[in-house]
Amino acid sequence: MEVSTHTKMPNKQTATKSNKPSRKRVHGIDRRKALIDAGLKLLATSSPEPKVEDITSAAGTAKGTFYTYFSSWDVFLAEVRNTLLVDYASKMQERTAGINHRNYWQHLEQEVHYYLRWAQDQNLLHQRVFHAGSTEEIPPDVSASHVIENLIQTGVTLGLVRSGLDMPVVAPLVFQTVHAAAALANAKNLKSVSRTTADYIRAALAA
Repeated sequence: MEVSTHTKMPNKQTATKSNKPSRKRVHGIDRRKALIDAGLKLLATSSPEPKVEDITSAAGTAKGTFYTYFSSWDVFLAEVRNTLLVDYASKMQERTAGINHRNYWQHLEQEVHYYLRWAQDQNLLHQRVFHAGSTEEIPPDVSASHVIENLIQTGVTLGLVRSGLDMPVVAPLVFQTVHAAAALANAKNLKSVSRTTADYIRAALAA
């Protein structure tokens, strides 16, 4: 009795065909992430500012690969910036998870302190990505104003912050206050500037 050799082949071919796109997608994601990670590192440390070939060299990819994932340098800077913002918003959500009526203002001061220290730690990267960086719009759900608005709204819900505030105006004003404080802060006065800034915000918002 002959054993057919054709019964297994279609399944093997089908499996090979179905697996290839999955491997390509993962590989593509890895390359894209490698480019962004290289950007985060080089934009924070390289002088003068890195170029496309510096990024691709650090990521271990060909220069042409860069434009497979980013249509321009401006778009690349936007992705680096958005990666920072997503990470900040995610960690802020973790830091404020236990917020309640008794510790709300303490959490706010701690968040101000965290931002000032974060801005200092970013230093060159912050300047290149946020101030002299991309003209691409920031996704609303990770923008500084959106994150601050959520924190203020929590205070309203707890009865600690005045209700009826015009959030589209108030949230950006609070961010500008904290951002200005970052320009004044240094290693020696960081704690004092954090406390003063938080007190200023509390005086403006408290119910």
